[in-house]
Amino acid sequence: MPGAGDNRISRWVLIVAFVILAASLASCARSPAEIRLIQPRLPFDKDVAEEFARLLDEESSVDVRIVASMGNEESSIDALLAGRADIALVSNNQPFHHDINAVIPLYSNVLHIGYTTGEAPADVFELLNGTSVFAGPPGSPSRIMLEELSQERFGVSDINFIEIGDSNFQCPDVIVVYAPISPGLLQPLDPRCGSFQLYSLGDPGIIGSGSIVDAATLLNPHLEAFVIPAGTYPIIDPEAGPIVTFAVDKLLVAHKDVPAHEIYDLTSEVLRLRPALAASLPGLFNNIREDFDTADSTFMIHPGAQDY
Repeated sequence: MPGAGDNRISRWVLIVAFVILAASLASCARSPAEIRLIQPRLPFDKDVAEEFARLLDEESSVDVRIVASMGNEESSIDALLAGRADIALVSNNQPFHHDINAVIPLYSNVLHIGYTTGEAPADVFELLNGTSVFAGPPGSPSRIMLEELSQERFGVSDINFIEIGDSNFQCPDVIVVYAPISPGLLQPLDPRCGSFQLYSLGDPGIIGSGSIVDAATLLNPHLEAFVIPAGTYPIIDPEAGPIVTFAVDKLLVAHKDVPAHEIYDLTSEVLRLRPALAASLPGLFNNIREDFDTADSTFMIHPGAQDY
């Protein structure tokens, strides 16, 4: 018959086996899940998304896969709501949606306004009135901004938006796009079109002086006045002086149904990889911060990011 000592050994064996099994199950439960990032529609945004996903894949335990966009008619928010992706890079001036949650701001998206080479328009009304304007696809941040401010702030009632890449190709008179400050990313729009000059909303001294720029940022708190330094874009406009414009945060957002632990892990890895992200695309990811002000976000904060 087995003695008391044998029974104690058996119990210890069972306890150890149970602990090992529980640890194994916990490990399986937290194994890295694939997170789908929707591909942005504009070329420079695509480059940023691809580099962001590549670094996370190569340098972290988070598995990020880019999902191709379905074209200009599907915005990144649409893709999340349709369940085709889990996360997206969107500007902080997108309309609020209760199913979309903010994770973390990544970089500033700066409004770039270009006009065909020639005499600078006297004001924004002259810039936009009666000209053909490329401002990205429908629902893009630059279009949203123009549609909200053109009549209210600048007196332009109807902007002639055109698409680049349509069968009836037309070079625009004006280009209006939000893009990160990164000379290597922002290139001339199309080789068939002529050169463009960057348009400034005024001299830097107008900021804080009660100007139209101040009015726009007061009534649209997600916008901030921004100055692109002289010499930033030697290829596009080597003669450009300081350019007064607007900036808005580019956010990493997720559908609210993405599990909190996945977003927690993603947030942790993004913050850990700040040096690698900043080195890969200089000027973009330098200011990623852990303690961002949630009051600045268009969207509610994802529980996983809030837990971090």
